[in-house]
Amino acid sequence: MAERYRSSGLVPSSRPVGRRRSLARQPAWSLALYLVIVSLLAPRPSWSDHAPAGRAESPGMAPVAWSIQCVDCPKVFDEISNRSLRLDATGRPAIAYGGDHLYYAVHDGAGWRRETVDSAAGVGAYASLALDGAGDPHIGYYDARNRDLKYARRTQSGWSIEVVDSAGDVGAGAALALDQAGRPWLAYYDDTQRSLKYARWSGTAWAVQTVVRTSTAARDISLVLDAAGRPHIGYYDLATGDLRYGRWTGSIWEIHTVDSDGNVGADAALALDAAGLPHFSYYDATLGRLKFARGLAGGGWTIEVVDSDADVGGHTSLALDAAAAAHISYRDWTNGDLKYSRRQGAGWATQVVDSAGDVGLFTSLALDAAGRPAISYLDLTHNALKHAAWTGDRWQLDAVDSAGNAGDYTSLALDAHGRPHISYHDSSLGSLKYARWTGVEWSIETVFSGAIGANTSLALGRDGRPAIGLFDDASHAVKLARWTDASWEIQTADVISATARWLSLALDSADNPQLAYHDAAAGVLKHARWTGTSWTRQVVDNVGPISFVSLVIASDDAAHMAYYDAARGDLKHARGVGTGWIIQTVDSAGDVGGYPSLALAGGGGLHVSYYDWTGFRLKYAYWNGVAWISEPAASAGATGFNALIVHSSGAPAIAYYDDTAGVLRYARRSAPAPAAGNWDSQIVDSSADVGAHVTLALDATGRPHIGYYDVTNGDLKYARGTGQDHLVYLPAILRKAR
Repeated sequence: MAERYRSSGLVPSSRPVGRRRSLARQPAWSLALYLVIVSLLAPRPSWSDHAPAGRAESPGMAPVAWSIQCVDCPKVFDEISNRSLRLDATGRPAIAYGGDHLYYAVHDGAGWRRETVDSAAGVGAYASLALDGAGDPHIGYYDARNRDLKYARRTQSGWSIEVVDSAGDVGAGAALALDQAGRPWLAYYDDTQRSLKYARWSGTAWAVQTVVRTSTAARDISLVLDAAGRPHIGYYDLATGDLRYGRWTGSIWEIHTVDSDGNVGADAALALDAAGLPHFSYYDATLGRLKFARGLAGGGWTIEVVDSDADVGGHTSLALDAAAAAHISYRDWTNGDLKYSRRQGAGWATQVVDSAGDVGLFTSLALDAAGRPAISYLDLTHNALKHAAWTGDRWQLDAVDSAGNAGDYTSLALDAHGRPHISYHDSSLGSLKYARWTGVEWSIETVFSGAIGANTSLALGRDGRPAIGLFDDASHAVKLARWTDASWEIQTADVISATARWLSLALDSADNPQLAYHDAAAGVLKHARWTGTSWTRQVVDNVGPISFVSLVIASDDAAHMAYYDAARGDLKHARGVGTGWIIQTVDSAGDVGGYPSLALAGGGGLHVSYYDWTGFRLKYAYWNGVAWISEPAASAGATGFNALIVHSSGAPAIAYYDDTAGVLRYARRSAPAPAAGNWDSQIVDSSADVGAHVTLALDATGRPHIGYYDVTNGDLKYARGTGQDHLVYLPAILRKAR
């Protein structure tokens, strides 16, 4: 699986389909008996609390109804365009932006008012804003989940949203302009047809036209309409590394090369002067310079370097004042600053606008009626969308909105009341966070600030106090965070020479913590145990590269680990005996053992779920007292992240990420092993690309609880089965019927 979310190099496998028997062929009395059993045993969910997904894909088991919550849901900003900022007639700024959803912010004179325009998942990239004569906003943007071009406009009754083009992967680089009648025009890229296109609203329908076909892609698209209402488009030709310009003559598109001296034209912005002549700001990636090009009335271009101080000129935005003097905002890559240049006589006057942290990405520039600049941009250090305005003698900076990305490396446990507690990673802040359900709301706090390695692992003591295993990247230390009723106490369990790529925590009968972890530099699997006064450490296995470890502790305090032997491509099990370890190979049929999840049944039986890299399937294995027995579990294409629990009946259930479909699934075996049984799978959540970093627990009533990561929206989510997760067994006579 790739570093952040998705499996790499996995080929989808076909979904196994169970044999279905027609009920019409059963005897009438057996059909009636079947229906009575189903009606008595099937859960009765509260439909107001029910997620849309949840259809069982195999017969014999009633589907579980799910209640889904977003636990920690920061905003995501992606591909903010250089046309996202506009000023209204009074000079007040408005900004369109998004990534997980589409947002709109406007300054009302006292502060920023923010609203969600389109709450659909994965929308808002390349948001391009225009204000009509009444000051109402119009936004063109990309729907990354459905790969569509969308358009939103504010009406008296709210936001009106429509899909402009959905034929293939269309809409990247969306650029919006309004004609004199206030009708929208959109330029964008069609990745399926390899074409630069534009769409025009006729008053009754969208008319779509191809501007030019490209060999690879057109990026950094700009659209401007001249006084006659004819479109002009600028774009970066990714195949040739050239800046290009197209204009509609009234009958054909004329395409011109503006600059081809090196790799030039990225982050381009286009503006027209009063004579309809084009002006461009853009980045020279070959020399690391900000450049400016101006079209001549007789044809041709004048090109000059605006700024060559270090590597500068990324993420440009351009505006012309009443005298046709150019103003440019841009990124200083070397220093991580926001810069601004304006034409002054024959040269350029340059200023650093903001240098506090890593700033200046995705700039958008607009001028007020007096020609004073305002700039919106991203501040990576503070994960914020910011706004800078020139007051006449200084730059006034303020934060518009904040973004984040939380929910990977989740670990879930339930307290005595069945309430969920979740540890997880906030990648935008580089911190370990902890969320717990109070019964009314989610309480969220930061446990550890600083870069942490892969995996957090949570366990609750008998007193309900949480303990979390983590790896501190800065000090290369395996650590334990434990709540003391007043604060988090951080202990160092081990210091190793490199990253501990995988880690798992469990508590023994005295609530003393034990940690299993991978020492990447040494290529060993290690175990650390708190004795009550100090940490003791052991090497469990030293056969070479080892990854993915899951630790459980039995009622006799014996430690058990399931882990992936990457050197051999095997799934292994280690059991602590005295001061040593007994190691077994669980499965060696191909390259197997990815993302193991180990569980103990009520009687102490061992069960493990894991991924089969060779067969591209999810597998399940159990210890029968003599040997490990494995079988394929429910799988719908490539998977990876998975979590296993065992019901009181002894039947296993697995929550897992369907990487192919990008959905969260829940699978159950129809009977406990070693009895013969079928695997049933249902979709828990398909609202976006969801289900990575999945974690699973079962409460005392038999209801499953799942924590997981929403890849599309960068959120931590939680799903709870709203009815008892029980199995529906069919009478033997029905199973024998043909």
